[in-house]
This record gives sequence, C-alpha cells and structure tokens, in this order.
Amino acid sequence: MGTITRIKYEGEMENWAESQPPSYELPTVKQDQPSEPARIGPAGRLIGVVVSPGETFADINRKPTWLAPMLIGIAVSLLFALFYNWWARPNYDKLARLQAEQQSARLGTPAPPPETLALTAKITKISFYAGPVLAIPIVDFAVAGIFALGLLLLSANTTYKKILSVYAWSSCAISLLTVILLSAVLLVRDRETLSEVKLQDLPTLAPTNLGVLIQSSGSAVLKALATSVDLFSIWLAILLIIGFVAISGTKKITKSSTASVVVGVWVVWILIKVGIASLGFGG
Repeated sequence: MGTITRIKYEGEMENWAESQPPSYELPTVKQDQPSEPARIGPAGRLIGVVVSPGETFADINRKPTWLAPMLIGIAVSLLFALFYNWWARPNYDKLARLQAEQQSARLGTPAPPPETLALTAKITKISFYAGPVLAIPIVDFAVAGIFALGLLLLSANTTYKKILSVYAWSSCAISLLTVILLSAVLLVRDRETLSEVKLQDLPTLAPTNLGVLIQSSGSAVLKALATSVDLFSIWLAILLIIGFVAISGTKKITKSSTASVVVGVWVVWILIKVGIASLGFGG
C-alpha cells in the first residue's frame, strides 16, 4: 500500500514539474570599464612625441585626442605667417607677377592682365593666413582615413580616433620643429632678398631637404622631388610607424608591416606633388 502511494505521489510531482514554465537563467552582463584617463597633458604630449615617443604613444592609446594638436598646429602656422610678413615683408604683387610669367612661359599662354595679378596677390596674402585654418583639419582627417584603410588591411585592432590622434600629434610636433628652424634661418638671411622669395620656395630655405641644392628658377618637377626628401618628413614617417604599432591592439602588427603602409602613402604623395609640378603648377 505504501509503495502504491509513493508511486502515485512521485507521478503527481512529475506532472506538476512538467506543467511549470521553463526557468531561464539571465546571462551575466559585463559592465564596460571606464576609459583610463590620460597621464600626459597636451604640452607633455607635444614634447613627448619627439623625446619619448614610446611612452607618449602608449598614453595616446589609453586616451586618444585630436582637437588639441590641430589647434596648436593652426596657432603655430598663424604665428609664423605673422612673423614672416613682419620680417620678410614679401612683395605679393611682384611675386604674383613673376609666378604668372613663369607659368605662362612653361604653358605657352599669354600673361594674365594686371587686374588678375592684383587679385592673385590679394588671394595669396589672405590664404597665407587662412590656409592653415582650413588645411590642417582637412589634411589630418583625410590622411588619417588613408592610414586607417591601410591598417585595416593589416587587420589592426584599433580605431579611427586613435589613428587620427597619432597622426595629429606627430604632424603637429614636426610642424613646430620645422617652423622653429625655418624662423631661425629667416633671421640670419638678408631681409632684402627675402621679400622676393616665393612662398612655395620657403621649404628650400631650411637645410633639411635636397631643395637647397636647386635654384629658384630650376625645374619645378625636380624641385618638388627634391623638397620631398626631407629630414623632417623622414622623422614624421618614423614617428607614425612607432605610433601605429603602439595603437595596433595586436602583436601581429610589427614596425615592418606599418612601415610598408607609411612609406607607401609617402611615395604616393611624392608622385602627386611631382605630377602637379609637371602640369605647370606650384613652380
């Protein structure tokens, strides 16, 4: 009798368990860890990119920033424009006329009328100030996008913001060094001769590229190629290689693999400069 009762009880319990809705255990939700704050400030990053790039890029990997280097780069460019116009006193009207005559001679076209030359001189003077304000952000975002595509092909585990931060801080630091050296060169040059130096020939004044070996009236193509072989450009490429490895997010990305991307972009840029010069522009 007891056995029959126990079997009946177990059967009722089994039927009750089957009638209950299934129980699901909620998965554990992993809370996002807050991003680690930057340990190096803007001034420290600007100096650190040059003197201690490994430590600085590691900090950029923790907390990428891009607005500060862009603003610093714009400020430095504007200060240099003010200094150059005060010290060199460039004759924009004469420079516009000489450039128009040289381009007309290369292209076999008639020289533009005086009204056009006067307008060109004004635009050149304004663009010397306004150009960096527009060019620096555009160039930084565009070049970072190109490098992002290259690192994507290498299967890097990183973000566009980190790539942009590496490029913005690196180019800002190198631009600052370039401006300091170029300003020092201008201070020791004869001010009378500086007024007739074309703005596109300013990079040839600094003894850091092969452009110093070419006269102002030399071939525009050769000049574009020579000024591209610059110590500061090589320095920038090295910084980018170190920086991209630091933010790659994987040990599979090496300096040699990132070097292939950086050097490849650099070569393409040189070819574009040479192509533009061959068309008669920038000379």
